[in-house]
Amino acid sequence: MRRSAKIYIIALIWGATFIQLFFNSRVEIEEEVIQTFAASDMSEYQTDILIWGEYGDASYDAHTVRNILLNTASAFGMTQGQVMDGRHDKTADQTFFHAQNGDQELSLQFVTDSDSGKSFLITELRLPGMESDVAETVRMLENFYEDIGIEYKKGISVQGSRPEFMHTEEMKAFADDVLEEIDGQSVSSVYGDAADGHRTEDVPFTYIVYGYTGELAADSYVNGKKSNICIVFDYDPAEKTTDICVRFAD
Repeated sequence: MRRSAKIYIIALIWGATFIQLFFNSRVEIEEEVIQTFAASDMSEYQTDILIWGEYGDASYDAHTVRNILLNTASAFGMTQGQVMDGRHDKTADQTFFHAQNGDQELSLQFVTDSDSGKSFLITELRLPGMESDVAETVRMLENFYEDIGIEYKKGISVQGSRPEFMHTEEMKAFADDVLEEIDGQSVSSVYGDAADGHRTEDVPFTYIVYGYTGELAADSYVNGKKSNICIVFDYDPAEKTTDICVRFAD
């Protein structure tokens, strides 16, 4: 598995623990984080917006699900895509849609839980660098879900890559810069492999910084302290790059 894929999975797992987070007051935190990425020596960076909610508990046939996905994609201006069948078993029914427009990617899922009968519409939109107005795109997704009457949850991650080995103090400094931009602070840090942090450029590692900002309401704790931001550093010795992911949930 590519290191970039690994860091994305780690971030998603972490983000799931914060699914009950809500904004007290809406600030454009994602844009503040992107500004920090843009000001640093990033070879590339992107923003992933994940929004999901319960579509309903009615029974939807394959044709209806297909139309739901196509209409959703059309609302986002991404019509040149393909609907694909996913898993259909005693646990859940899944149908997917994927489209790409330049560097932008849209992935949709319509999932029906077999036990509860509830259906969920899941939207993930990937935006490159600074080419798009992320805050405006977030509001567009929120408005769409509100217009069709879906109460939604949302997760946002900003991912980038530094073409270098980063020492612990460098990673801490980068995390502090991110947290300072959003009026936050570090509350805990740990190496993903639970080692002592002594690293060389020939050894892969994952380093995680947990932070807190008063701009987000936090219901989760790390080592007894409130945390609502996660910053993950993942070093690939083969490529001599450090992948960085900042993730928070709404």
